[in-house]
Order: sequence, then structure tokens, then C-alpha cells
Amino acid sequence: MKYYTDMWILMMIKKNKFPVLILFLLILSSAGSKGQSDTLQVTQSITAKPLFLSEEALNIIVEANFKEIKKDRDLERPYHRATLKHIEGNDTTVFHIKLKTRGNFRLKCENCDFPPLKFNFDKDSVHNTVFEGQDKLKMVTHCRDKSERLQACTVKEYLAYKAYNLISEISFNVRLVNITYVDTGDENNALRKVAFFIEDKDDMASRNGMDEMKVANIHQLNTDYFKMAELALFQYMIGNTDWSVPKLHNIILLKKETHSPPVAVPYDFDWAGLVNAPYAKPAPQVDAVNVKQRVYRGYKRSLDEMEKPIRKFIDAKSSVIDLFIDFEYLELKEKQKCLKYINEFYQVIESKPAVRREIVYGARSK
Repeated sequence: MKYYTDMWILMMIKKNKFPVLILFLLILSSAGSKGQSDTLQVTQSITAKPLFLSEEALNIIVEANFKEIKKDRDLERPYHRATLKHIEGNDTTVFHIKLKTRGNFRLKCENCDFPPLKFNFDKDSVHNTVFEGQDKLKMVTHCRDKSERLQACTVKEYLAYKAYNLISEISFNVRLVNITYVDTGDENNALRKVAFFIEDKDDMASRNGMDEMKVANIHQLNTDYFKMAELALFQYMIGNTDWSVPKLHNIILLKKETHSPPVAVPYDFDWAGLVNAPYAKPAPQVDAVNVKQRVYRGYKRSLDEMEKPIRKFIDAKSSVIDLFIDFEYLELKEKQKCLKYINEFYQVIESKPAVRREIVYGARSK
């Protein structure tokens, strides 16, 4: 990214679209670690599926009886026939798929009028396409048809996944989607939104040469020590307390060898302070006023033990900030809020007294 000469930034400054001082400080702090982060690369296996090899938003149209699909809010949720059209330039590829609702909190109609979806592809029909190798895929949707705030929350959750990709290669890939929903019962009422696909957990595990470990009640301290510190710091960065390793709540465990400790991998970040969804609340066991108040949920470690994982976040600083600055699907006002929130995290981890106070002494002991 070009800092002071970036025409986009200059244009925004001239039009007084946001406070100049805040953005200037964010860019300046980002530039301070630019040299280090240029060498930071996320390891992606050659076995990654085509869908997640591109950063470009996918353009699709999905035709289905959404009036009926949106009624499926109970435990029994059948698949419905649907058609997916992938538009790429002047070319359109048509797939006959099945759809059903999924999720927990966002599945309930009192919380979201548009539920999260699961796509079921015919594996034999997707060869040599962007969906090659895909079987069942989760999609994070927009929650409410008429809420721009909740649409922005979807985009910010996508960016949370992308930020964790910059920290750990053992993380879920995501793909942004420009989607048009066409209800076959009312084709004149098309709904255009932004959503994203989440990599299948088995694909993510396989990409890292690991397998899922479906065992609950494993203590944080019995997982991979360094990776657990990364995860806890990341959740602290985005202000997320809605996770638990022992309960496997928004966490999966992966294992490579029989006697090696499992690696905890996080997902589902819509209750994070960074996203700041209107329905989100802090976990009941933490003492926080709202989700934007950070609480470190990792277990107690010494300042020396935290030095290596903290260094990884500092090395990734400019990449994380650039991720938000360069992202075109987030309005400037929301972008500014995200950058400010992330910068507050870096103000903590770049100060040893703050690390002692917030992370070392503020850590969990039980």
C-alpha cells in the first residue's frame, strides 16, 4: 500500500470524510512495522481447494423457494432444491444444488429474519470449476434483509477470519460472495447482499496435515502451548469472549500425531467487539460492560512466555491494518471504527506495563 501518496486517502482527507489525526496515527503506526511484515507469509498448502485460492469476491445468483427455506427453524431442517449461477465476466456456470438452514443463535427467527445457510453440491458436477472438491459448505449470511448495520457485521466477521489467516496458517479460509437471492415464488423480488463461504473443517484439517479431534473437556493448557497463546491473543484483539476449549464452543481441536498436543482453532466471530453486532453480549462468566470491552481469556503465563506470540502479532501489524484499510466492501465510518479498535490492541501489546496488567495479571487462573 502507498501511504501518504495513496490517492484514496488523499481524496478522503480533502473531503473531510473522517478524522485525519486518527487515520494518520494508524498509518504511521502501521508503517513502523512494515519492514518486518513484508516477510510475513501465510503458509497455504497446495491441497487448498480452488474456491479459497482467490481473494476476489465471487459473484453468484441463487434461485430457490426462500419463503419455504426460511421457515425451517427447528431441529429437523431438510434440504431444498436450488440453482446456483456463478457469473465470471461474460460466462455463467449453472449448478443444481441443495440448500438448508443452519446455525444456532442466528437460526432463530426472533434474532435473524434471514438464517445462515448450508450448500450441498453434487461433487460429480463441479469438476474443473471454482467449486471443485466441494461437498457441503457453510455460508454466513446477512441476518436481516433491511439492516445495513447487520450487513456490515457480516463483512467485519469475514475480516476477522482473514486477520486470523495472517496470524496462523492453521485457520479457516473464507471467500467473500456477492450474492443475489431469487425467490422462485417471487422472481421480481431479488435480494442482493454480501455473504461469505467458510472452508469445510475437514478440508482445513487436511490442508494442515491434521485430523479433527472430537474430544471435549480438554483444558487450554493441554493444547499446543504456542498456538493456544496465539488464539487467546487473537480473541483478545477482536474482543471475543464467546469461546471455550473444554466445551468445544466455537473451537475445534486438530491433532497431527498420537502423542502431540491438539491445536485449537477458532471460528464464529460475530459476538466479537470488532464486529459489534447489536445482539452480541459478553460471555456471562466475564466481567465486562459490553462486547467492545476486551477481556483476556487465556490462562496465566509469564511475560517471557508471552514474548514470542506477541512478537508474531507485532510483525503482522501492518498486514492486519492494511487488510482493513484496503478493503472495499466496508464503509469508511465502519473502517475507521475497526482501525481504532485494532490500534487500541496494539497499544497494549507494544507496552510491557500494559501487557503485564492486561494479559499477564489479567489472565485466567481457573
